[in-house]
Amino acid sequence: MLGSFAGTVTSNVPGVSLSGAFTVQINTRNPANRFVRVSGTNVNLTVAGQTLSGDFMIEQTTTAAGGTVVGIAVDKLTLTLGDGTNTYLSVTNGEGYFLLTPTGIAASATASVNVTVPGVTLTGGVVKVRINTTEQPVASNFLIGDNAPSQLVLLPGRSSRWK
Repeated sequence: MLGSFAGTVTSNVPGVSLSGAFTVQINTRNPANRFVRVSGTNVNLTVAGQTLSGDFMIEQTTTAAGGTVVGIAVDKLTLTLGDGTNTYLSVTNGEGYFLLTPTGIAASATASVNVTVPGVTLTGGVVKVRINTTEQPVASNFLIGDNAPSQLVLLPGRSSRWK
């Protein structure tokens, strides 16, 4: 099977709202490159006053050897958590690439983070995380919407790095 469909989703149930432009692509014709991909651009999810927005992609592929690989990508991520009057956590400029394979996890993520809780204020910090538990070098392309491909490249070996 080979196909795709796209549409704009808007939902507004009590306490939850979701909006965005979504595309679903399916290709089961080529045994060496089977995939199901769901991507959303300008996605905005609000639950109980907490908001998550950005561009997202989730893809499941089947390798030639029959293994399942899941890729997740996010760009333009924002997240705000608070009590309706005060914002306690604000994440902006987030981007990340996550690869879940039969041999482990590989990931790279970056975001600006601000924390403001009574007695503690952290502003202007950029958090960077890189993880590779696969013991293999990683080089995977990720497509989000109509953007140019982004690549997750990590050296072999079990490692994690936080900045």
